[in-house]
Amino acid sequence: MAVITHNNPELNRDKSIAPGCGIHALDFLIYMCDKMAQLNNNLGEIAQMTRFNKFLLTHLCKGVAVGWGLLAVFLISNLGGVGTLIFKSSNTVMAVGLLALGFAITFGSCAMGLGVMKYLPESKGKKT
Repeated sequence: MAVITHNNPELNRDKSIAPGCGIHALDFLIYMCDKMAQLNNNLGEIAQMTRFNKFLLTHLCKGVAVGWGLLAVFLISNLGGVGTLIFKSSNTVMAVGLLALGFAITFGSCAMGLGVMKYLPESKGKKT
């Protein structure tokens, strides 16, 4: 079983399972479920978290769309012969899939990072 190290004393419930500062993944999961239950009791924090998650998801989708668009341009324009190499290989689907996943992760996380850096919290008087 995987051992997760953590400095939180609440997580080290059973020293025989995880001596030192290590804990089992199941104990960590139980701890996180307890914390989520405490968070569910405060509806204001959940509404704020949901709004921010929507904000991040919007930026993620925009970044993935840009990344896949650039990948399509990259493959169609055949820069460096990569398009020909991929489309003539026996594993075309896997190659395009791995490229799409890499471009989605790269451009999606970049767009989320830019969105967070540009994010300005609302002033107390204004609500949109």
